[in-house]
Amino acid sequence: LKDVQNAIIETISTGWGGAEKREGKIYPAEPGHIYAGEEGKNKICGCGRIACQEALYSGSAVQKEILELFPEKTENGKIQGLNPCVFLDQEAKKGKPWALEIYARVGKGIGEAWAAALNRSSAIEIIVYTGRFAIFGMPLMIETIRKTMLKRVMFEHHRTMLKEEITSGKEKLIVRSELWPKGALIGAALVFEKLETELSTLAKASQH
Repeated sequence: LKDVQNAIIETISTGWGGAEKREGKIYPAEPGHIYAGEEGKNKICGCGRIACQEALYSGSAVQKEILELFPEKTENGKIQGLNPCVFLDQEAKKGKPWALEIYARVGKGIGEAWAAALNRSSAIEIIVYTGRFAIFGMPLMIETIRKTMLKRVMFEHHRTMLKEEITSGKEKLIVRSELWPKGALIGAALVFEKLETELSTLAKASQH
């Protein structure tokens, strides 16, 4: 992100968080709590609201769906001893229709969300993604995400980048974070450093 002035940063893991980089400055964002439409009318998010994108397309939402699909194989929150998302990935790679359908549905939801975000600003240069679910699930979702976005995005430079990705398979617009898997730790360290500086400033001020 060093050479990028405007970007969307998305973390899709157990939840769906993120940030925006605008003119070189980072601002926190909550993309997971954008309304997902009628498809989510019966889905309650961890925030207590109904039909958040996080309640449909995050790793925890997918885990819940898989556990409900295979109650007879479930024990202590795992399926045959595996994390539900690991089980999903395993079965999708075997070509199991139910697993491929989940990835297709989630990929479509993520693609629509990212296209809507791009349509809010022509200045956005890239979308950077991270988070365990996004990182490990992306190889099975990226084609659906790209094609969904291509149907929705309005700005020609974004369309061109997506077409290049679809043709070449190389990252142009949608880019995996180079900080994975240490991004969260780095972020926490930066927050701690900022708080430490603020506390130090307040302590000095109180001495005067």
